Amino acid sequence: MTVPMETDTAADCFQLDAAEPAADGIRRVVVTQLDAAIADLAGHADDAAAVHGARKSCKRVRAALRLSRKALGGDCYRQVNAEVRDAARTLSQARDAVVLQAAFDQLLTSAGRTRSFAAVRRRLDNAASADAAASSGAVAEAVTRLQGVRDGVLQWPRKADGWKLLGSGLQRIYGKGRDALTAAVADPSDESLHDWRKSTKYLWHALELLRPAWPEVLKPLANQAHGLSDLLGDDHDLAVLATVLESDGGLPVTLQRLIDQRRAELQRDAVSLGKRLYAERPKDFARRLGGVHQIWRSEAAARAEA
Repeated sequence: MTVPMETDTAADCFQLDAAEPAADGIRRVVVTQLDAAIADLAGHADDAAAVHGARKSCKRVRAALRLSRKALGGDCYRQVNAEVRDAARTLSQARDAVVLQAAFDQLLTSAGRTRSFAAVRRRLDNAASADAAASSGAVAEAVTRLQGVRDGVLQWPRKADGWKLLGSGLQRIYGKGRDALTAAVADPSDESLHDWRKSTKYLWHALELLRPAWPEVLKPLANQAHGLSDLLGDDHDLAVLATVLESDGGLPVTLQRLIDQRRAELQRDAVSLGKRLYAERPKDFARRLGGVHQIWRSEAAARAEA
């Protein structure tokens, strides 16, 4: 699904540094992402690209929280994760109708039917206009929530560092994605596919954070997770499009057929990629990346002492 995109400078800063303790690195990237989200939203309540950028930053923050869950402790993790999650949810109305417009346009383009279903297009345009008009209050609420999280970052507990901080979080993220793949293959419901998408997004962002340890391998691996999350995201957008149209004015049979065909293609490609991405046991995956991470940190320390 294609939406208006901002210049994603926040993504460029979303990586750990071998010269800093892991706990400090997590705090740094979380602050950077929160600041980016707040800046995106300030004065841009009606800007789809700004809202999209803020939601991406919230996803990165939640991935960093999952990666450092052991160090934060359960109570702190749950509280902060809920605040960032709820901030992102308040932004959903400001963006969901734009997403459905984009999913509809992409579907018709892929089918070579860009001039079809004009009445459906008008319905989607009207919904987007109504949502944009009502979005300013939601944006203000999201900014307040994110600023509250930002103000409390320096008070976060610090119960572990190094790979002790990161390893268990990575194993958990990868394991949940692997389990979600199994569940989606067994029962490809909208809910199970959406759960798999969410888990895969967290893996993608966790790998972004870790990629400086071995860019030649971890960057392509992160890109594969990104690609999988995009396939599942496109599938989810089409599922929502069908549900919204069916409940509000009806869904033409021909359009339903196009949606079903495209979703079948997306799910086939997602399962093929997912089986490769999640081929390892979670413990083995985390151990392999842990070894790489420790080498990276050791080499950085040796350079600093030279």
